[in-house]
Amino acid sequence: MVYEGSGSKPTPIFLVSHEGDTWSVPTAFERPRIGHVAAFDSGGSIVADSRVRLAWRNMGTEACPGPYEASTSLVVGG
Repeated sequence: MVYEGSGSKPTPIFLVSHEGDTWSVPTAFERPRIGHVAAFDSGGSIVADSRVRLAWRNMGTEACPGPYEASTSLVVGG
């Protein structure tokens, strides 16, 4: 789940799915320029944290635009 806001009761906005090491976040019609990507351990501590600039690509045609896709990566450990 992706949340917005801060504090003890953030608002859930997007359901996240994953296949292997690839996690997908649907954003409806929104295409934010800046994303915040973080990974947490099982105790809730942050193990990796990054703000990213997203470059969206139109995966449709000129006549029927969309869906749009952007990707980034987050390396945990090293």
